[in-house]
Amino acid sequence: GEETYNKVLPHLLTASLGPDTKAVWGIGVTPMPAEGLSPNTFGHGAASAAIFRMDPDNKLIIVQTRDTAGPKYEDYNKQFLKLIGDLIAR
Repeated sequence: GEETYNKVLPHLLTASLGPDTKAVWGIGVTPMPAEGLSPNTFGHGAASAAIFRMDPDNKLIIVQTRDTAGPKYEDYNKQFLKLIGDLIAR
């Protein structure tokens, strides 16, 4: 439900870490905006570099699984997310 969904979303952790904290986390998720996706995009990073992103503004969920990041991960990950953002803009 909506109440549970709102509890999962990333929020500033001032209640736990004090008023000066800049830490923002949800239940297993953190803000993860990317070029072409909304600033409200959040998700979970995995040790294998799998992608799990949710963009509520565009009603989009992105999931990509893999065993390992591989040597070209940083090059292609940004391109992959930008391509999705470009397709949304059409």
